Amino acid sequence: MRIRPLLAATATGALFAGLTSLPSYADPAPLPADRTGYLEAWGDAGTVPDALDLPDSLDGKQVVDLATSTKASAAVTDDGALHVWGVDSGGDVQLAPDDLTGAAAVSLIGNGGAVLKRDGSVVAWGANPAFKTVPSGLSAQAVSVSGQNVYAVTTDGTLSSWGTAHDPATNPAPPAGLTGLVDVSAAGALTLALDADGEISEWGTFVDLGLATTPPEIQGNVAQIATGGAGSAGAILKDGTIRVWGFTPPIPAPVATALTGKRVVALDVDGNALAVTEDGEVHAWGPTAAITDIPPSLDGEQVAAVSVSQYHAAAVVTDFHLVTPPVVTGTARVGQTLTAAPAVLSLEPDSPATGQWLADGDPIAGADDTALELDEDLIGSMISYRTTATRGSVDVESISTEVGPVTPATVASTTTLAVAPAAGGYGAARIATATVAAPDGTPTGSVTFTLDGKTTTAALSGGKAAWKLPADLSVGAHSLSASYAGDSATDPSVSTATTVAVSKAGSTLKAGKTKVKGKTKAMAKKAVLNLDVDTDTGTSAAGTVMLKLKAKGSKAHKVTVTVGADGVAKVKLKKLKRGTYKATWTYSGSATVDAGKIKVKVKV
Repeated sequence: MRIRPLLAATATGALFAGLTSLPSYADPAPLPADRTGYLEAWGDAGTVPDALDLPDSLDGKQVVDLATSTKASAAVTDDGALHVWGVDSGGDVQLAPDDLTGAAAVSLIGNGGAVLKRDGSVVAWGANPAFKTVPSGLSAQAVSVSGQNVYAVTTDGTLSSWGTAHDPATNPAPPAGLTGLVDVSAAGALTLALDADGEISEWGTFVDLGLATTPPEIQGNVAQIATGGAGSAGAILKDGTIRVWGFTPPIPAPVATALTGKRVVALDVDGNALAVTEDGEVHAWGPTAAITDIPPSLDGEQVAAVSVSQYHAAAVVTDFHLVTPPVVTGTARVGQTLTAAPAVLSLEPDSPATGQWLADGDPIAGADDTALELDEDLIGSMISYRTTATRGSVDVESISTEVGPVTPATVASTTTLAVAPAAGGYGAARIATATVAAPDGTPTGSVTFTLDGKTTTAALSGGKAAWKLPADLSVGAHSLSASYAGDSATDPSVSTATTVAVSKAGSTLKAGKTKVKGKTKAMAKKAVLNLDVDTDTGTSAAGTVMLKLKAKGSKAHKVTVTVGADGVAKVKLKKLKRGTYKATWTYSGSATVDAGKIKVKVKV
């Protein structure tokens, strides 16, 4: 069987309506830190005295999970240790590992047990030596031991099992192809598996005989499952109600009224049943008075989890303890304010917790609020915050991690920004210079330049940081700003944004010397005319050039060519009449360079 600290609401026998809707929870899992505590056990002292006698190894430790078998008990504590004690029923006590570490949750049955570790691995033991043969590489999220097999829900939601070979007559196998599982609960001749959709799969001899069948009306609405000896079973539904069933289900009538409309946070069944309501009260029902008679020591306590076996029961009682220490936030600098989030406690103290700020471990006079303004008297000190709370006879004191040392106050800074040139043609070299000034000293650190939303960081030197802007800034207006990050003595500051105006680069056209080949008195076989297109920023020109070439009394020649990568446009003409021509070169310009036009005379 498996003890289940349930984060859900339950009732008994019939369905009880009106409770909060609940999701499915994977199990086993240790109790959250605000619900852990000490262990209480009760039952038939004449039959299981050793199971009721808690071991000294639990003293001073927080119990995070528990389990019971016929005559034994087990617990996992917050240090990851496993504790098993009682009368050995066939290997559950004597064969349990005594040096286990990293334990998260435990499952126990009369002839063995299993532990789910925090890393997802499983350790099992028992009279059946096959229990110890855990599948290689298993990573589990839930584990439960039956009399013959160990079952584990893997982290990918499938079922893994090992132990006695399955036989249809005596040890039926689980259904094939189970997926999406979140939990498994095994107890002798009945095993249940729960998937994320709230559906239960069941197997075992009690199922095959029709003696322990899951009520069909709850399928698809189950949030958690529980099984116990003699074929008893229970489920918490998504609406917060429960249903119990099986060959010998716990008798529901005595507690039906007590649980109506209440949220239950823990449940277990094994012929008898235990449930814990959200107020921490334990409710029990079933045929065994030694179990259903709840001990007076639990009156008024906050019970978080329960386990029940044939002869005894156990409960984790949340005690008054620290869950998380105080946390201090803020900058440890004169003039700044530190803020403390007080410690989180498992239970409400009798009166509000008190706080105290400490400097190097000593109280700061009058500093008992959750905020502390740092003054010059605290320079060099390490600051922490202490919370003190009392519940009954228990005092809980906790101190935050220290922050500091406290540094002197910072001074204001100003950041100014200049760009040279702030306006100019495409491709021009531009330098942005940020100057950071402070009343005393020269600021150090870095400046972040932001240009059109993109950033680059430059170190300060002598209070200045420079950045060469990209040469390929597109034509148009660009927003540039500079922000100073501050240093130990200087506050951050941000410049006013400035506009970088990029215009088209100016173009200069220069006609080259005409080259003529194959000249006769009347005709030139070939003429090559060149035009250089230069820019005033040195950037390359692109685009096209049109040449209009006309001699007096003759038809004009018009040719359009592309400007080469070297900025030169070449026009080649064949069989050109000798003489003097008027050449008009027209450059089209581009997205980054202005257009241009020149007229020259050309002799061919």
